[in-house]
Order: sequence, then structure tokens, then C-alpha cells
Amino acid sequence: MGQSYYGLATRALDCYQALPEPDASRKQSRRLLIALAGPPGSGKGRIASKVAKIVNQSGVSCSVISVDGCSQESHNDTSSISPKSPAWTFKGAAAVDLVQQIQKQTTEANDIKSPFTIHVEDVEAHNLNVAGDASIVIFEGLYVLCEDLPWARIQSLVNERWFVEVEPEVGRQRVVKRFLDTGFEKDYEAACTRYDENDVFNAEFINRTSKGRDVTVKSIDRRGSTGSGY
Repeated sequence: MGQSYYGLATRALDCYQALPEPDASRKQSRRLLIALAGPPGSGKGRIASKVAKIVNQSGVSCSVISVDGCSQESHNDTSSISPKSPAWTFKGAAAVDLVQQIQKQTTEANDIKSPFTIHVEDVEAHNLNVAGDASIVIFEGLYVLCEDLPWARIQSLVNERWFVEVEPEVGRQRVVKRFLDTGFEKDYEAACTRYDENDVFNAEFINRTSKGRDVTVKSIDRRGSTGSGY
């Protein structure tokens, strides 16, 4: 089904309000956890950021945590990094561990830190990428709904599972533009080749293995539509 930013934010708030009050003896706050997945170029980072901003404006705290990370320890050297690598090159176990930590987080002082750095293209969501005590936490990443282990464990840890679908050519053009804008590739032909030799297969894998969706978001090319989209 199609969803607007406000529709998704409303769903998140409704789901949060419907949560039972936690056991006070465990010193835990009521918290809604959302896993938001999608293939490269689907716009999931932007969607998560927009939804979080709307939720925060309602008075309920919401944060976004990107769990894509990178197979490398640092993003300082981008020359050798393939921005969207296969699932097994990402830190799946670390992603599961982070979701578990936040799920079990108490109201007492803590120091939970995300081990993931933000992709250079995700600057819009940077100020929301925090692991804290927000009432609603959106875990945004390529593989957070993947049925393969260890990623599959995330589904049982969250309350909501959202998946972003995008037409293949729309996703391709977005990723190609990103390669050029961020300097991963210097010309259009090289950017297209990079997508066609890497990201397209990753997109197919993500579409095929992302299961257990509570919400399917249709991401459209806003330049070619008069309606609302992502």
C-alpha cells in the first residue's frame, strides 16, 4: 500500500500509543522499535528521517539509527569501498546486538553507542542517527528484514517491519546520481557500470529475502509524478 510521510508517522504514533505499559520493576520505558528496509536507491533513509521529524514535532521522541554501516572499519578512505556490498560483508551480528541492547534498555543511565558510521549520502539523517532513549526508534538499513542469519533475528526484536519498494530503473538512477554526487565515480558511464555490476544484484537479493513486512511503502520518482512520493 502507498503511504505518505504523515501516514507513516501516524501509524508509528498509533502503534506506540497501543503498546502496553512496561513492568515498572524492570525500569523500562515504553518504546516502539521499527525496522525499515529497502534496496539501494529506495529512499529509505530519507523516509526514516522525514517520519522521525514529524513524530518529534508531535511531542513523542523519535530517532533514526542507520545499521548499514560498512564492511570497512572506517569511511575515511572511500576509494576502495563498494557502497552497497553483499549482506555478508556488513556487520550483521553487530546490528542484531544493537537492536537487542536498545530493546532491553532501561531508564537508568547507560552508554549505548551505535557501532555504525553513516554513509556519506545520508547527511540529512545525520542529526537523527543516535542510539538513545527515544520513545520510537527506527532502524534503517538494507538488510534489517533479511531472512538470512544473523539479520533474521532482528524481526523478532522489533514491533513494526516496514519495506520500501522502488521501480528498478528509478532506484538505478538514484544510485547512479549518488555515485556522481558523492564522488564514488567521476562520470556517468562509470557510475552506471558500478551499479550494473554490483547494486542491481544486491537490490534483487534484498527484494527476494526481505520478509515479514507489516507495511510496504511505494517509493516513486517525484520528478515524474504529480502525487506525493519519496
